[in-house]
Amino acid sequence: MLVTNQPKKELGPLKFGRPHSFTYEVSNTGDSPLEIIKIVLGCNSCTKANTIKTKLQPGESSTINVT
Repeated sequence: MLVTNQPKKELGPLKFGRPHSFTYEVSNTGDSPLEIIKIVLGCNSCTKANTIKTKLQPGESSTINVT
């Protein structure tokens, strides 16, 4: 099972044209290996999201970077 340390991120007021970046930590809490094959952006304001580590063994974590 893939879980995150922050199910919700409150950004507050944002100024147009000023990028804001943040990270999420995701962890594999299951007992089987997982592979992140696609990250779907939840809103039109997010322009990119990526992770360096896409294959997670049980107990491993990775970071998702969002701008």
